[in-house]
Order: sequence, then structure tokens, then C-alpha cells
Amino acid sequence: MASSIARRSQESASLRRTASVNSALSKGLTAPDSGVRNSRVSSKKDSVKAAASQRDSDCYESPKFEKVLKKGNGHMRSYMKDYKEKPNRKSMDLLERLETSHQDIPTDHRFHDDRFFKQRLERIRIANETTVIHKLHDLVCPAPEDLAALTYHGSALQNTYNLFEDSMNEGWSPESVLYPSFGKPQPDYCVGFQEFAFPRELRKKIEQVSGDGERFSPTANIYFPFLACEAKSPKGSFRAATRQNAHTLTLAVMMVVELFRGAGMQKTIDREILGFSVAYNHQTASACAHYPVSHGEETDIYIHEIFGISLNANADRWKMFQFVKNIYELWAPEHLKRIESALIALDPNWSTDSTTTRPGSKNLSDEADVVITGTRELQLQEHSSIDGGRLRRSPRVARNVAHKPTHVRRSASPEHQSKKRKTRSGN
Repeated sequence: MASSIARRSQESASLRRTASVNSALSKGLTAPDSGVRNSRVSSKKDSVKAAASQRDSDCYESPKFEKVLKKGNGHMRSYMKDYKEKPNRKSMDLLERLETSHQDIPTDHRFHDDRFFKQRLERIRIANETTVIHKLHDLVCPAPEDLAALTYHGSALQNTYNLFEDSMNEGWSPESVLYPSFGKPQPDYCVGFQEFAFPRELRKKIEQVSGDGERFSPTANIYFPFLACEAKSPKGSFRAATRQNAHTLTLAVMMVVELFRGAGMQKTIDREILGFSVAYNHQTASACAHYPVSHGEETDIYIHEIFGISLNANADRWKMFQFVKNIYELWAPEHLKRIESALIALDPNWSTDSTTTRPGSKNLSDEADVVITGTRELQLQEHSSIDGGRLRRSPRVARNVAHKPTHVRRSASPEHQSKKRKTRSGN
């Protein structure tokens, strides 16, 4: 009798649990067991992301990193230091101009009030890298599109800022792999030229000599990148940020070197500054210039430290902001003219496939394999917004989605476009 009552009680409890689960499911809720499973899956994904991030950090923290850079790839080497003779006199004079030329400082309550700003720095003292970028990026490395919209609307500089394209945390193409163990660059922020900064005939030439243009365009929208920024959390390594920048700018500089070598003009850019990098965290920021030195068929890439600042010091707070603006307004337009001159002189029959300095070639340093492998491979979703009646391309465009203005006809053939889409979607 007692056992029969106990059995009926257990069956009744089981029925109540089943009814509860069915009721929850009918209301669009998640059953307890399913919630646990989803939680485990989510936790596993988070763990994988965290592990990938840690491997990426370990790669740039490894003592082997600088050794691999020095060992080089084919006929190219990179150094985390200045050349004995530094950049040439023309470039050094230009750096002084970039540092000292006055720029109007925008009225921005986030950064102007000293007390409020110091509170902001204090709050991010225990923040992660994403928060540091969110809180400080506009002060340290302003976006050209924002400067155009906020400061120079309708002015002559509007055309200058329309030359540029940027991206945030976007992985570069497989063509960008200098060392397999480092993977492809994926800077926190990057600026280069947009496709339509070049005349139509030069755009056609870029595609003609490099297939779909990807050799000189490491992302879907950026050609010849010249500025990279890396941020670190308070717990992150500032050294790792400068090394990541060195990796990125080595490739960016080599794009220009390869072009000028193909045009027989490599001597004209010897010890010329061809790119810049910015590293920052919750306390400090530093700026560097990157330049090539040619030795016959070989090229060495060097870094020149320009300056470092304390973000907490009121006198230095806007220095990086003004410096980056000067890069956009004073240096970049001249850099574009320099690239165009090489494209004009380039033999249309020349191909990037024939160059001995092509990144990703098989002539790699064996030392690369000892560096801890780790690359950020997460695809970012496409975002777009309407700005002033036109479609504004977000810097967070995924690498495998190439946006082109719908009103512009492409000069390439349909077969070529099909090949290009297949190549880029394969990333």
C-alpha cells in the first residue's frame, strides 16, 4: 500500500515537471535543461575567444617576435629601431611640421574639462581594451570622416578628407601574411585611401597589375594603408601594441616599396616616411614613423619614435589629436601624389606575382614557427547608416563583403568580377 502511494506520488511529480516544461516551451521560453545546454555552448564559445585573444597577445609578447622580424621574409627585413642615419632630412623636417602646426581643438565636453577627464581616466583604470577604445579613441586617433563632418563641412578640406577610408578591428586579406606564425594583421584602427581617391585610369592599372587590386588593398575598402592604431587595457602590454603596429606597418610600407620597385623608382623613397602608428592605453600614447632603407634588391623597414605623451597631463592631452589631423591634412595628400606618380610610371605588364619581396612567399624564416601562433579570426558583421542622404560605409565592414557605390560602373569584365568575388569570399 505504502509503495503504491509512493509510486503514484513520483509519477505525479514527473507529470508536473513535464507539464511545466511543455508550458514554458509553448510560451517561447527555454526549458531548464535547454538553458543549461545553451549556457554551456555560450561559455565554450567565450572560452575559445578568450584563448584566441590570449594566443594573439602571446605572439607579440614572445621574445622571438623581434628576432623573426629581423630574420625577414625573402628580401625584406624589419627592425624595431631607428636606422643609424634615421629618416632623411626631408622627412625629419616634415615630422617637425606635423608636431608643431597648430590645429583648432574642437569643443568636446568629454575631454575639455580637466576634472571630468581625470575621472574618466580613473574609471577605465580597471576596464578592458574595448572600453579603453570607446572612451579614448576619438581623442587619440580621430576618424577622418568625423573630422570632415564636424569641422570642415563645406570647406576646401572636405575634399581632402574624402580621400580616406578607415576600418576598425578588420582582418587584412590572406595576401597580407608576412609570417605564418603571426597571421594576418588586424589593427584596432586603420586609415588608408579609398578606391575613388585614384583617377579611373590608375584604378584600372592597380587591378591590371595585381589581379583584383588586393595586393595594394588589404581590406575591402582601403588602398595603401598609412596609419594604424593599437589600444591596450590597463592590464595589457604596451610593448605588444607597438609590436602589433610594427607588424602592420611593415606590410603597409612594403606595399609602397613593391610598387616603387616595379616602377624603377625605389631610390626616391629611400629613408622616406611612408606610414605612421599610434599606441595607447589609459595613461599614455605614443606615435611612431615607419620608413624603408634599400640595399640593392633588399629592403629593411625601420621605426622612428616621434613622441610619447601622458594623457593625464593637460598640456599634452590634445597633442596626439593635432598630430593625427596634420597627418591627414599635410602629409597624406602628398603621399597620395607620390603613389600616383609611381602608378603612372609602372609598366602595365608588370605583375606583383613576379616580385621577390612579395609577402607570404615561401622564403620564410624558420624561426617563425617557434612563435606562438594566434590570430583573431572573428568575422565582424556589416553595418551601414544613412548620413546626409547618402549611404555611409561603416569602418566595421566584414573583409569578405566589398561595398562599391551603386552609381559607379566597374571597368572590369563580368568574368573578372566573378573571380574577384570568389577570391574575397574565400577569406
